[in-house]
Amino acid sequence: MNRTAFVPYNISESIPYVLIASVSDKAVGCAGLKAYSDSEVEIKRVWVDPEFRGNHISTAMMDALEKKALELGFNRAILQTRPQMEEAVHLYKKRGYVLIDNYPPYDKLEGAICFAKEL
Repeated sequence: MNRTAFVPYNISESIPYVLIASVSDKAVGCAGLKAYSDSEVEIKRVWVDPEFRGNHISTAMMDALEKKALELGFNRAILQTRPQMEEAVHLYKKRGYVLIDNYPPYDKLEGAICFAKEL
């Protein structure tokens, strides 16, 4: 699956809460939060530089994102990834996210899978 099909759903201007992880003043990871509905928040583009993976940075970012989502009044987090993103899928499942039917706009995007977690 070509990743370019996912690009329109990742425009940073549409993601109001962005988290940047840094090590020694170097940006090594990022993630974002975006309201999906009154009660659901979408976690967007969790990513860690391959050189820094294995240092629990994604776990720390997910902790921060979920905490912020609760502070903002959301009670459920949803997210989209792709099956070949095996490390991400493992992280989400380990954190209690469960596979759900793809939600719009990913319900029409081949190669997408979606997860959700009650916060």
